[in-house]
Amino acid sequence: MVLSATVCEKKTDRAPILLTGGLLKGIQKAARIGYPAVELHMSDPSAFDADRLRETLRLAGVSVSTIGTGMAYGDDGLCFSSSDEGIRFRAVERIKSFIDAFSDLKPTIIIGLIRGKVGEGRAREAAVARVREALEECCRHAAASSMTLTLECINRYEQDYLNRVEEVAGLIDRIGAKNLSAHVDTFHMNIEETGIESTLLRFRDYLGHVHFADNNRRYPGAGRIDFKSVLHALEQAGYNGCIGLECLPWPDGETAARRGLTYLRCLQEASASKG
Repeated sequence: MVLSATVCEKKTDRAPILLTGGLLKGIQKAARIGYPAVELHMSDPSAFDADRLRETLRLAGVSVSTIGTGMAYGDDGLCFSSSDEGIRFRAVERIKSFIDAFSDLKPTIIIGLIRGKVGEGRAREAAVARVREALEECCRHAAASSMTLTLECINRYEQDYLNRVEEVAGLIDRIGAKNLSAHVDTFHMNIEETGIESTLLRFRDYLGHVHFADNNRRYPGAGRIDFKSVLHALEQAGYNGCIGLECLPWPDGETAARRGLTYLRCLQEASASKG
Protein backbone atom coordinates (compact mmCIF):
# COMPACT_ATOMS: atom_id res chain seq x y z
CA MET A 1 0.00 0.00 0.00
CA VAL A 2 1.43 3.33 -1.14
CA LEU A 3 1.50 6.22 1.33
CA SER A 4 0.44 9.63 0.07
CA ALA A 5 0.80 13.11 1.59
CA THR A 6 -2.04 15.61 1.39
CA VAL A 7 -1.04 18.90 -0.25
CA CYS A 8 -3.06 22.11 -0.55
CA GLU A 9 -2.57 25.43 -2.33
CA LYS A 10 -4.02 27.50 0.52
CA LYS A 11 -2.10 28.30 3.67
CA THR A 12 -4.12 27.00 6.62
CA ASP A 13 -3.45 25.48 10.02
CA ARG A 14 -7.06 24.41 10.65
CA ALA A 15 -7.77 22.05 7.77
CA PRO A 16 -6.59 18.42 8.02
CA ILE A 17 -3.99 18.83 5.27
CA LEU A 18 -0.32 18.14 5.94
CA LEU A 19 1.47 20.41 3.50
CA THR A 20 -0.19 23.76 2.75
CA GLY A 21 0.72 27.07 1.18
CA GLY A 22 1.44 26.03 -2.41
CA LEU A 23 0.95 22.90 -4.50
CA LEU A 24 4.38 22.97 -6.12
CA LYS A 25 6.20 23.56 -2.83
CA GLY A 26 4.08 20.91 -1.16
CA ILE A 27 4.94 18.35 -3.84
CA GLN A 28 8.64 19.09 -3.41
CA LYS A 29 8.41 18.84 0.39
CA ALA A 30 6.53 15.54 0.19
CA ALA A 31 9.24 14.11 -2.06
CA ARG A 32 12.03 15.26 0.27
CA ILE A 33 10.29 13.68 3.24
CA GLY A 34 10.00 10.41 1.35
CA TYR A 35 6.43 10.14 0.08
CA PRO A 36 6.06 8.37 -3.26
CA ALA A 37 2.68 10.03 -3.95
CA VAL A 38 0.66 13.12 -3.17
CA GLU A 39 -3.03 13.91 -2.84
CA LEU A 40 -3.74 17.35 -4.26
CA HIS A 41 -6.49 19.53 -2.76
CA MET A 42 -7.73 22.49 -4.81
CA SER A 43 -10.94 24.30 -5.65
CA ASP A 44 -10.47 24.75 -9.40
CA PRO A 45 -7.86 23.03 -11.59
CA SER A 46 -8.01 25.81 -14.18
CA ALA A 47 -6.31 28.14 -11.68
CA PHE A 48 -3.02 26.24 -11.96
CA ASP A 49 -0.32 25.96 -14.60
CA ALA A 50 -0.72 22.36 -15.72
CA ASP A 51 2.71 22.18 -17.35
CA ARG A 52 4.53 23.47 -14.26
CA LEU A 53 2.58 21.07 -12.08
CA ARG A 54 3.50 18.07 -14.20
CA GLU A 55 7.13 19.13 -14.46
CA THR A 56 7.32 19.50 -10.67
CA LEU A 57 5.85 16.02 -10.25
CA ARG A 58 8.32 14.59 -12.77
CA LEU A 59 11.35 16.18 -11.16
CA ALA A 60 10.19 15.20 -7.67
CA GLY A 61 9.56 11.62 -8.76
CA VAL A 62 6.12 11.39 -7.17
CA SER A 63 2.72 10.46 -8.56
CA VAL A 64 -0.72 11.93 -7.90
CA SER A 65 -2.80 9.34 -6.07
CA THR A 66 -5.97 11.35 -5.57
CA ILE A 67 -7.60 14.74 -6.03
CA GLY A 68 -9.49 16.29 -3.12
CA THR A 69 -12.42 18.42 -4.31
CA GLY A 70 -13.86 19.67 -1.02
CA MET A 71 -12.52 23.19 -1.52
CA ALA A 72 -14.99 23.67 -4.37
CA TYR A 73 -17.67 23.38 -1.70
CA GLY A 74 -15.89 25.32 1.04
CA ASP A 75 -14.57 28.15 -1.13
CA ASP A 76 -17.10 28.34 -3.97
CA GLY A 77 -20.26 26.91 -2.40
CA LEU A 78 -20.73 24.27 -5.10
CA CYS A 79 -22.62 21.09 -4.21
CA PHE A 80 -24.72 18.34 -5.75
CA SER A 81 -27.61 18.58 -3.29
CA SER A 82 -28.48 22.24 -3.85
CA SER A 83 -32.02 23.10 -4.91
CA ASP A 84 -30.48 25.76 -7.14
CA GLU A 85 -30.06 24.22 -10.59
CA GLY A 86 -27.23 26.59 -11.45
CA ILE A 87 -25.20 25.61 -8.40
CA ARG A 88 -25.73 21.92 -9.13
CA PHE A 89 -24.71 22.39 -12.75
CA ARG A 90 -21.51 24.21 -11.77
CA ALA A 91 -20.70 21.55 -9.17
CA VAL A 92 -20.97 18.76 -11.73
CA GLU A 93 -19.00 20.78 -14.26
CA ARG A 94 -16.29 21.39 -11.67
CA ILE A 95 -15.90 17.65 -11.08
CA LYS A 96 -15.79 17.11 -14.84
CA SER A 97 -13.03 19.73 -15.03
CA PHE A 98 -10.98 17.78 -12.47
CA ILE A 99 -11.45 14.62 -14.52
CA ASP A 100 -10.44 16.33 -17.76
CA ALA A 101 -7.49 18.20 -16.24
CA PHE A 102 -5.91 15.06 -14.80
CA SER A 103 -7.00 12.42 -17.31
CA ASP A 104 -3.40 11.68 -18.27
CA LEU A 105 -2.29 11.12 -14.66
CA LYS A 106 -5.31 8.94 -13.76
CA PRO A 107 -5.73 9.91 -10.08
CA THR A 108 -8.88 8.94 -8.23
CA ILE A 109 -11.26 11.89 -7.79
CA ILE A 110 -12.69 12.21 -4.26
CA ILE A 111 -16.35 13.11 -3.86
CA GLY A 112 -16.72 14.33 -0.29
CA LEU A 113 -18.10 17.65 0.90
CA ILE A 114 -19.04 18.67 -2.63
CA ARG A 115 -22.05 16.38 -2.49
CA GLY A 116 -23.55 18.85 0.03
CA LYS A 117 -25.98 18.40 2.89
CA VAL A 118 -29.49 17.07 2.34
CA GLY A 119 -31.40 18.37 5.36
CA GLU A 120 -34.41 16.83 7.09
CA GLY A 121 -38.08 16.27 6.41
CA ARG A 122 -39.82 16.28 3.06
CA ALA A 123 -37.00 18.07 1.24
CA ARG A 124 -34.47 15.38 2.12
CA GLU A 125 -35.68 12.82 -0.41
CA ALA A 126 -35.45 15.31 -3.26
CA ALA A 127 -31.94 16.39 -2.19
CA VAL A 128 -30.77 12.77 -2.03
CA ALA A 129 -32.13 12.23 -5.55
CA ARG A 130 -30.18 15.26 -6.77
CA VAL A 131 -26.96 13.92 -5.26
CA ARG A 132 -27.49 10.56 -6.96
CA GLU A 133 -28.24 12.16 -10.33
CA ALA A 134 -25.09 14.29 -10.13
CA LEU A 135 -22.97 11.30 -9.14
CA GLU A 136 -24.31 9.27 -12.05
CA GLU A 137 -23.43 12.04 -14.51
CA CYS A 138 -19.92 12.40 -13.08
CA CYS A 139 -19.36 8.64 -13.23
CA ARG A 140 -20.35 8.57 -16.90
CA HIS A 141 -17.96 11.41 -17.68
CA ALA A 142 -15.13 9.76 -15.76
CA ALA A 143 -15.68 6.40 -17.46
CA ALA A 144 -15.03 7.99 -20.85
CA SER A 145 -11.47 8.78 -19.67
CA SER A 146 -11.03 5.51 -17.73
CA MET A 147 -11.08 7.51 -14.49
CA THR A 148 -12.45 6.49 -11.10
CA LEU A 149 -14.40 8.35 -8.43
CA THR A 150 -14.50 7.52 -4.76
CA LEU A 151 -17.37 8.52 -2.46
CA GLU A 152 -16.27 9.58 1.02
CA CYS A 153 -17.90 8.51 4.27
CA ILE A 154 -17.95 11.63 6.48
CA ASN A 155 -19.00 11.72 10.12
CA ARG A 156 -22.36 13.10 11.29
CA TYR A 157 -20.87 16.29 12.76
CA GLU A 158 -19.62 17.41 9.34
CA GLN A 159 -22.23 15.86 7.05
CA ASP A 160 -25.85 14.75 7.40
CA TYR A 161 -25.77 12.04 4.73
CA LEU A 162 -23.59 9.03 3.87
CA ASN A 163 -21.88 8.96 7.27
CA ARG A 164 -21.25 5.21 7.48
CA VAL A 165 -19.61 2.84 5.04
CA GLU A 166 -22.79 0.78 4.84
CA GLU A 167 -24.69 3.83 3.57
CA VAL A 168 -22.08 4.61 0.94
CA ALA A 169 -21.94 0.98 -0.19
CA GLY A 170 -25.72 0.98 -0.55
CA LEU A 171 -25.67 4.06 -2.80
CA ILE A 172 -22.85 2.58 -4.88
CA ASP A 173 -24.99 -0.51 -5.43
CA ARG A 174 -27.97 1.60 -6.47
CA ILE A 175 -25.92 3.65 -8.92
CA GLY A 176 -24.22 0.56 -10.32
CA ALA A 177 -21.22 2.35 -11.84
CA LYS A 178 -18.09 0.21 -11.96
CA ASN A 179 -15.85 3.26 -11.56
CA LEU A 180 -17.39 4.37 -8.24
CA SER A 181 -15.91 3.13 -4.95
CA ALA A 182 -16.05 3.89 -1.22
CA HIS A 183 -13.55 6.21 0.39
CA VAL A 184 -13.00 5.51 4.10
CA ASP A 185 -11.19 7.57 6.71
CA THR A 186 -10.10 6.22 10.10
CA PHE A 187 -10.99 9.51 11.81
CA HIS A 188 -14.58 9.37 10.55
CA MET A 189 -14.82 5.60 11.07
CA ASN A 190 -13.74 6.00 14.69
CA ILE A 191 -16.85 8.13 15.22
CA GLU A 192 -19.37 6.26 13.10
CA GLU A 193 -18.47 2.56 12.99
CA THR A 194 -18.73 -0.07 15.73
CA GLY A 195 -15.37 -1.43 14.61
CA ILE A 196 -12.90 -0.08 12.06
CA GLU A 197 -11.32 -3.43 11.25
CA SER A 198 -14.56 -5.39 10.99
CA THR A 199 -16.07 -2.71 8.73
CA LEU A 200 -13.07 -2.79 6.41
CA LEU A 201 -13.39 -6.53 6.08
CA ARG A 202 -17.16 -6.47 5.61
CA PHE A 203 -16.98 -3.91 2.81
CA ARG A 204 -13.69 -5.00 1.29
CA ASP A 205 -15.16 -5.12 -2.23
CA TYR A 206 -16.10 -1.44 -2.12
CA LEU A 207 -12.81 0.08 -0.94
CA GLY A 208 -11.30 2.55 -3.37
CA HIS A 209 -9.31 4.93 -1.18
CA VAL A 210 -8.27 5.18 2.46
CA HIS A 211 -7.41 8.17 4.63
CA PHE A 212 -5.43 7.75 7.82
CA ALA A 213 -5.72 10.16 10.75
CA ASP A 214 -5.74 9.34 14.43
CA ASN A 215 -8.81 9.75 16.63
CA ASN A 216 -7.78 13.36 17.40
CA ARG A 217 -7.19 13.97 13.66
CA ARG A 218 -3.48 14.23 14.22
CA TYR A 219 -0.96 12.04 12.39
CA PRO A 220 -1.15 8.25 12.88
CA GLY A 221 0.53 7.34 16.16
CA ALA A 222 -0.43 10.60 17.89
CA GLY A 223 -3.69 9.25 19.29
CA ARG A 224 -5.48 6.04 20.26
CA ILE A 225 -6.31 4.22 17.00
CA ASP A 226 -4.55 0.86 16.62
CA PHE A 227 -3.07 1.33 13.15
CA LYS A 228 -1.22 -1.95 13.32
CA SER A 229 -4.57 -3.69 13.49
CA VAL A 230 -6.06 -1.43 10.79
CA LEU A 231 -3.19 -2.17 8.40
CA HIS A 232 -3.62 -5.88 9.06
CA ALA A 233 -7.34 -5.61 8.28
CA LEU A 234 -6.59 -3.81 5.01
CA GLU A 235 -4.14 -6.55 4.07
CA GLN A 236 -6.73 -9.21 4.90
CA ALA A 237 -9.26 -7.29 2.81
CA GLY A 238 -6.89 -7.43 -0.14
CA TYR A 239 -6.63 -3.66 -0.37
CA ASN A 240 -3.57 -2.64 -2.37
CA GLY A 241 -4.46 0.96 -3.11
CA CYS A 242 -3.23 4.19 -1.61
CA ILE A 243 -3.36 5.43 1.98
CA GLY A 244 -3.50 9.20 2.17
CA LEU A 245 -2.51 10.97 5.37
CA GLU A 246 -5.22 13.59 5.85
CA CYS A 247 -4.22 14.97 9.24
CA LEU A 248 -4.02 18.25 11.05
CA PRO A 249 -0.62 19.94 10.53
CA TRP A 250 0.33 19.50 14.18
CA PRO A 251 2.72 20.59 15.59
CA ASP A 252 3.38 21.72 12.01
CA GLY A 253 2.79 20.17 8.62
CA GLU A 254 6.30 18.90 7.85
CA THR A 255 6.76 17.40 11.31
CA ALA A 256 3.39 15.67 11.12
CA ALA A 257 4.18 14.38 7.63
CA ARG A 258 7.53 12.96 8.77
CA ARG A 259 6.24 11.41 11.97
CA GLY A 260 3.22 9.85 10.29
CA LEU A 261 5.32 8.39 7.48
CA THR A 262 7.95 7.03 9.86
CA TYR A 263 5.34 5.46 12.13
CA LEU A 264 3.43 3.74 9.34
CA ARG A 265 6.55 2.52 7.57
CA CYS A 266 7.75 0.95 10.81
CA LEU A 267 4.43 -0.87 11.12
CA GLN A 268 4.58 -1.99 7.50
CA GLU A 269 8.17 -3.21 7.82
CA ALA A 270 7.38 -5.10 11.02
CA SER A 271 4.43 -6.77 9.33
CA ALA A 272 6.54 -7.68 6.29
CA SER A 273 9.28 -9.20 8.44
CA LYS A 274 6.76 -11.43 10.19
CA GLY A 275 5.23 -12.45 6.89
